[in-house]
Amino acid sequence: MACWLVFSFHGRPKRGIDDAQILFSYSSNLAAGHGLVYANNPEHVEGATSFLWTLICAIPFRLGLDESGVLAIAVLILCLTQILILDIIRRSAAARQLPSWPFELAYLFLVFSCPAYFTWMSITLMDTCLWGFLLVLMIYVALQPPRSPLGMVVASIPFFFAPLSRPEAVLVAPSIIVLAWVHDEASQEDRRRLVLSLTTAVFVSVAAVTIFRLSYFGYPLPNTYYAKVSPSLVYNLQEGRDYLYRYASTSGPIIAISVLFVLGLAAWCAGALAVRLSSYLRTRRWPFARIANWKLSALAAAILLFIPVLTGGDHFSMFRFYQPAYPLMILALVLSLMAWSPAGASAPLASLLRLKRHLVPSCFLSLLLAYGAYHFLQAPSWSSIRDTRPIRGEFFIAENGIRTGKRLSGLFAGAATLPTIGVYAAGGVARTYPGRIVDLMGLNTPAIAHYPGDHKGIKNHAAFEKDAFFKLGRIDLLLASPPVPPETANFGSRAFKGLMYDPRFVREWRYGLLYLSGDQDDGLEAFYYARYVDSLVATARYQFRETMKWSNKWVAVDSAGGAEIHN
Repeated sequence: MACWLVFSFHGRPKRGIDDAQILFSYSSNLAAGHGLVYANNPEHVEGATSFLWTLICAIPFRLGLDESGVLAIAVLILCLTQILILDIIRRSAAARQLPSWPFELAYLFLVFSCPAYFTWMSITLMDTCLWGFLLVLMIYVALQPPRSPLGMVVASIPFFFAPLSRPEAVLVAPSIIVLAWVHDEASQEDRRRLVLSLTTAVFVSVAAVTIFRLSYFGYPLPNTYYAKVSPSLVYNLQEGRDYLYRYASTSGPIIAISVLFVLGLAAWCAGALAVRLSSYLRTRRWPFARIANWKLSALAAAILLFIPVLTGGDHFSMFRFYQPAYPLMILALVLSLMAWSPAGASAPLASLLRLKRHLVPSCFLSLLLAYGAYHFLQAPSWSSIRDTRPIRGEFFIAENGIRTGKRLSGLFAGAATLPTIGVYAAGGVARTYPGRIVDLMGLNTPAIAHYPGDHKGIKNHAAFEKDAFFKLGRIDLLLASPPVPPETANFGSRAFKGLMYDPRFVREWRYGLLYLSGDQDDGLEAFYYARYVDSLVATARYQFRETMKWSNKWVAVDSAGGAEIHN
């Protein structure tokens, strides 16, 4: 129901966001037997961050389904994630001889108050749902460590798949293994076997995927890492710090409380660890103490809050990178409440149990909590997301790219060769344009991603460098537009870092409407390489009309008289 609500509130998007369409380009090519390639380009390049999600999404495409099949998989994974967390709560409550239903309801209430979580876990069609599921599976293993050899093999599965799902798993999975070792009350030998089994799974996975990447793509990490992450650690930490601060300060009181609780507990545990290390250095005896369930969950969530700080955060609305950590933060809050409750149904828990026998007070409290969740506990709340639809622009970019690709296909259907196009929104257009595409943001173009530069600027769109553009070779058409006066900048001009004003560019490129002779309505307005558009016009099949002209700045051209319009 929550997924249906965010689906409806965002206008029933069926394609996912544009970044998901990039991944689907690889998945559909793989399903069609073309290999892991972007669009119709021949080069092997890994422009999808999640290798495992790319493989999973290839299944519905292979079966002849569209993105609706991916959405069904995402919602199924989301449901399984919640079932696992509820089982953790039930087992923890049983261990303390407490009824689990009040804690289950508390968890569900807090999670269902967050529309941002359900948005990123479902209708965006990104790998967020898969990564969140594997995180919960790994936490489940840490909290419920197996004892039998077969159980350890089964428990190793999520640790094997984690590095295939996200690159940051090489930090997250070993951290959870350490937490599992500290948490486990078994004998030293059993703990050693568990750690060995889980570590082996991670090592084999990392080694296998790295060898595959080096042999197939030529690089040890996804191309998106090189395109998005700045080589400056200081810059990344500054950007990541701001990303975490915005998440805690602008996402509502529940998020703020959860982040403060998780980070505060992490700081306290770090202090306790320092004391233990100091004692160990003096006595050479490690004062081992088992870590509680709620502390383990909070520490795991703290790790997930810290990882995006290292890479500089993200540019999407509603904090995509932190959504997989959200249910773990809530789980830590609920388990801490459970740990601080007295055994049996006494004290504050008894009042909760009495509500079960008093229908009217119970319904009143439920309605009050629901009203608070609907309006105040999250930002965006369920009431505001219906009107603001914070990421509706991302769905529009995907749909617009798909339409643009179809328009390009029709416009150049009779051409001897399809033009090579340059883009900065590389998802939707890759699904429908049959020619070569150059992703100038670098996600799917290694020559851009690996070109020297500080990668500072628009977050996740800062890999572009002008010199790299002029070394790329043939590009016939650039899907971008100059700022319309009196505006002096737009997204394209900022992402291309002044390319539109470079003397080399304005000398060789023209902006205007290209259309089939006599069919101006189906034309396409963009930047065209001057020699290419002249060759098309020379065939008499095409006509070109400049709509903006360079005169020390880009100015509009009067379509009637051909005069420049200065502002």
